[in-house]
Amino acid sequence: MNGKPHVHPIIQGKLFPATGTRKPLPRPRLDSSSDVLDGIFPVVVVAAPAGYGKSTLMTRWHARLLERGVSCAWLSLDEDDNDAARFLRHLIAALQKASAHVGKNIAEDLIADFASGSKSVLEAVAGDLALVKHRIVLFLDDCNLSRGLRFAEFSIG
Repeated sequence: MNGKPHVHPIIQGKLFPATGTRKPLPRPRLDSSSDVLDGIFPVVVVAAPAGYGKSTLMTRWHARLLERGVSCAWLSLDEDDNDAARFLRHLIAALQKASAHVGKNIAEDLIADFASGSKSVLEAVAGDLALVKHRIVLFLDDCNLSRGLRFAEFSIG
């Protein structure tokens, strides 16, 4: 062993919405959901069986929010995100697309295994997010694929 920490790369493709179909079905009620786009709801869950257009809808919302100048962070989850350290590395990388200073003080931990633990990492990220003066919308796509990841483990309070 050379004494250097093992480097865990950030998979950039996870940080952007997939391009999807070129001609998605029109969903006027969902596409024009101004309550969602205007930030009326702090959390929105899009739930439906596979193939019903959840990712396509979120991709449309993502594009519309960017057109409005709203900062967006996107993270496509997969089975490997059951590993809390991997999930946190990619979550922070996604949030940094929306606001570069989020997680800046723990940047070295992004390539390591979060030796300080996930709670301290989340507290640092929450502190950074509290300093952001503009709206950030976080999209978590395919949450169903990371079944072993228990979001309750990440509660700070």
